[in-house]
Amino acid sequence: MIKNASYVLVAQFIAAFDTPPKIILQAYSTLLKAHQVESRFLVRQALDVLLPVLPLRLGQHSAATSAAPADAGGAGLPAWAMLVKRILIDNSASLAHTTHVYQLIAGHPEIFFPYRTQFASTLVGVLQKMCLTHSATSETRTLALDIMELFLKWDDMLDSDEGAANDAGGLSSSRAQTTGTSMEDQMGVTGTTTSAPSTSDALLPEARRETIVGLLLRMLCLVFDFALKTTLGPRALDLLSRYLDASRWPPMHLRLTFFERSIQQIEAQGMNQQL
Repeated sequence: MIKNASYVLVAQFIAAFDTPPKIILQAYSTLLKAHQVESRFLVRQALDVLLPVLPLRLGQHSAATSAAPADAGGAGLPAWAMLVKRILIDNSASLAHTTHVYQLIAGHPEIFFPYRTQFASTLVGVLQKMCLTHSATSETRTLALDIMELFLKWDDMLDSDEGAANDAGGLSSSRAQTTGTSMEDQMGVTGTTTSAPSTSDALLPEARRETIVGLLLRMLCLVFDFALKTTLGPRALDLLSRYLDASRWPPMHLRLTFFERSIQQIEAQGMNQQL
């Protein structure tokens, strides 16, 4: 406990003063590996202080100079993000060892936004373990909803970036009309142009959205005690409505077996109470 409290002080020092990258990475790596339940609050506090200043203190410090292996699938990631990915890969079988890391990602959407595609598959892959297994708790189910909301936040950021890019393109077009110069001449491009695929589709393709919607339905229908007796039910229902928003997403195929099984369980429970 005292050791982790000292890391809070170290994190505050790093946030306030320039510190050698080696010391920063050592403290950061130790905090990411500190999964003990009794120290989780202090670890989370230290990481919340340290993480926002890492891009400034480390810049694009190469992952090759850190302890992260080159084959961890994190090409292009800075060292601090590579360490997060490595912890998730090395401890993928134990949710208890990575809960605080997932909470860190969900709690700082802006910082992890540039590297969202590196973490998206891992985040979706752990959702079922968080909310539908026998070991699932209120904390892990809350974290699962946080991750589902994280994807929506990232998608909103993508829309904002695309809107800003379109505004900049419109400004360039108006300037070109004023000066009599075509957009092709300004950009040095001739011939036909091809449109880039939607970044929103890359983050939340239909298959990924179907997975998330299916998990929400199972949380609300199959685990109906969770939906009816806790405060997480209304939040899960709100996320479901946002993922099914017809003005935002195309229609998707939903399996009604979720509802049928839930109705059968409720009817069976009602019959038992009558008996």
